[in-house]
Amino acid sequence: MSFHGTRVDDLPRIEPISEGLSFNEIYINPAKNIAEVRAFNDLKDLFDSEICKEFQNFIINHVADWKYPTEFHPKECLHPVEGRVPFNLDTGDYTERLSAVAKRIMQYLARHVFLSGWHDTELITAFAIGTFFTPMFEYAPRLLIRGPTNSGKSTLLDILSEICYRGNLSGDTTEASLFRMIHNCGVTPLLDEFQDYDVSAQNGIKKVLKNGNVRGHSVQRTEKLGNNLAEARTYQVFGPVAFINQAGGRVIPEEVINRSISVMMMSVPNASIPMIPDRAELEEIRNELYTIRCLWLANRERVGFDEIYEQSIEELQSPKGIVCDSAVLHFNNRCRDILGTMYTIGKMMKAEIPILRAFVEIQDDLTDNERDTDLARAFQSMINIIERRMSETPVYTQPIDTLGEVSTFDIAREYEILLTADGDLNSNGKVSTRTVTNMIKDMGFKFDRDRYTNHSLISRKRFDIIFQTNLGRYGTEESIRKYGKASLTTNNDGSDDSVVRSMCQDAESPNNLTRIGEDKE
Repeated sequence: MSFHGTRVDDLPRIEPISEGLSFNEIYINPAKNIAEVRAFNDLKDLFDSEICKEFQNFIINHVADWKYPTEFHPKECLHPVEGRVPFNLDTGDYTERLSAVAKRIMQYLARHVFLSGWHDTELITAFAIGTFFTPMFEYAPRLLIRGPTNSGKSTLLDILSEICYRGNLSGDTTEASLFRMIHNCGVTPLLDEFQDYDVSAQNGIKKVLKNGNVRGHSVQRTEKLGNNLAEARTYQVFGPVAFINQAGGRVIPEEVINRSISVMMMSVPNASIPMIPDRAELEEIRNELYTIRCLWLANRERVGFDEIYEQSIEELQSPKGIVCDSAVLHFNNRCRDILGTMYTIGKMMKAEIPILRAFVEIQDDLTDNERDTDLARAFQSMINIIERRMSETPVYTQPIDTLGEVSTFDIAREYEILLTADGDLNSNGKVSTRTVTNMIKDMGFKFDRDRYTNHSLISRKRFDIIFQTNLGRYGTEESIRKYGKASLTTNNDGSDDSVVRSMCQDAESPNNLTRIGEDKE
């Protein structure tokens, strides 16, 4: 949506375009399905006076908040080498047009910043392009830029402020300013050196970072109206965000990092990179992206990006997975959500293979992070107790055989041992059995009651499927090797083993990822 004001039915048809200190607007004509430049004074012929006044105030209030487009050239596209070339609006390939400007962005990034990841350039380019098509998506990415001092993090954020849709670069902001700018203006927030923000601002902004990646999420605030009056207002906070956190900084909570696409900057001694940004090139890229966005808003069916999005979601939802580099890829739910957006953009700019390769690495990182959480340690504590019971009673050959002797009380004591070994609990520290019971319950396990001790025992109900699913998510490589699908040999409910295997595989499929080849070419 081009304008997030109170007149949501009319104002999205307008995009301000700067011509020095004056403004015209790109008008999306719904009658003709075209986008055209109109003089600012023509607004009065299109909208009533109150709307015209609101739009004029909008420009005055936000003239310095982001870089506006300066030209609109629908019948010319930006070639990677030759500059502007003719483009036929009716028969032209819009994915070719978008991929051409994507190449210009990647070429610019290659000249001006150093990135450590094999596919970071494609990820950053896809993020920037995706900000122009946020109305199409259900999930908005967070781009986390990390790196040591003097590695070019702020330079990259400055580049993004030039080429993102309404890129709003800030070195210090508040929660209130952030969600109002997102709601009222549809900006792409670009937060520099987040670890240096005021602590109270950090806490509020973290909530926006955590929840604003899903369409429909909002924050509620009570606004004072004067005369001791107030009213409750809702602010939509859905939208993409990029932010910097210096390497080693720990102010970003794990749940925000797990929702972010991370890129690492490199500090290269004696590197020869331009000292002055090429603002003219960035302006050309920005104008082209705004032009493509307006053409898309004017006739979404002709441009065809929405159809690409639908196809991408179908591929990601398919139990057959996605084929990449002769391997079949399956992604877990959290990774798949944001991949729905990034994979679509990758297809739109004809770079879907690098995007998939990058998300294989992202998936691996998420998996490693999950195996270092409290839930993972609770699950490992349960496995330790199961193995102890199996060693004590040789007749027990599978985890399910031990269940009458595995209590959450014993798991809690083992959990304390693991925490102490990791240095997260002192030798006299205690963890309540109720806390561990709730963690085991959160994994999906059921409980029976021990009639003698009144302890909660792990139940046999659906144990096979629940155990295998959590094993794939939280288990170590050794435990996966030892117990992966092994417990399915015993079925307490008398069901056919092959049926249970099928059910387990279906439950596991979002959590299993077939690694693509190591070739990064």
